[in-house]
Amino acid sequence: FVFFPKMASAMAAELIAANPQPPSEQAQAPQSEPRRERKRRGFSDAPVGEAVPSQQSAIDDESCLLPPVLTNLTEEQETVLARAKKYCMEQSVAMVLKKQSTSQAQNVIALQEASQRQRALMLMCRIYVGSIYYDLKDDNLRSVFGAFGPVKAVDMSFDLQTQKHKGYAFVEFEAPEAAQLALEQMNGVVVGGRNVKVGRPNNVPQAAPIIQQMHQEAEKYNRVYVGSIHPDLSESDIRSVFEAFGTIRACQLCPDPLVPEKHRGYGYIEYENHQSRIDAIQSMNLFELGGQYLRVGRALTPPLPFPGTPGAINPFMPIAPPSAPTTMPAE
Repeated sequence: FVFFPKMASAMAAELIAANPQPPSEQAQAPQSEPRRERKRRGFSDAPVGEAVPSQQSAIDDESCLLPPVLTNLTEEQETVLARAKKYCMEQSVAMVLKKQSTSQAQNVIALQEASQRQRALMLMCRIYVGSIYYDLKDDNLRSVFGAFGPVKAVDMSFDLQTQKHKGYAFVEFEAPEAAQLALEQMNGVVVGGRNVKVGRPNNVPQAAPIIQQMHQEAEKYNRVYVGSIHPDLSESDIRSVFEAFGTIRACQLCPDPLVPEKHRGYGYIEYENHQSRIDAIQSMNLFELGGQYLRVGRALTPPLPFPGTPGAINPFMPIAPPSAPTTMPAE
């Protein structure tokens, strides 16, 4: 361009002639700056009367915020709505009643099971004693059978004419294990000059399934019943003696409700393994400790609260009467 100015002017003219600028762009070029200024101020280039897209979306948003216009229901619609409300109310009431009936049924079943277990436990604590010498009294039976555990009651049947007992009685213990040991060790023993007969009442088979269930539950625990414990011996004393057969998991003596620091003369020991329980029963039954012969046997029930403690079975709670009266066992 410097050395050939004429040639440069000719090339520039040819380029302009080859790429002419459209008239519209030439007209719009001077207005680019005012248009940007108008958009910055919020104006639009759309024709008058035409909604801008941003303004249209704002209008739509405002229309969504307006409350809907409710129309009156027709008579048919009101009828359908009333039936729907009635149906919902009926279903709600039915559901509540169903839940209440189910809960009541479960409570009744639980009470029945508790009553059956209570009756079975009471039957396990009772024994029949026959062939009793006529001069013996209930106090004599208490002292004889009290060696196996505390005696709760002695029921002797008396003759109204002779005012003497009929030669048999029912002895009820606090613990079922005491009754079982008395049954095993006192049958045929001479008491007052006669060989007494010891057995179970006739109504025990009625609760046999529940008793069997309690025995199965007891087998899950390696528990040992210990009776005829001297009053001066404590839990630590009993634990130290029975630890010779294995590790003891728990040792509990039945507390005296009248004198909390004293015990009732019996308790339970739980070992960690089954063999320790067997060895303790074989070695410690009729073992003299503190001037008294211990009565040791396997526990017949799972761990239960001691009588007179919270959660224990209430002996005065009414239970269903037996289907057959308690009588002497058939000889």
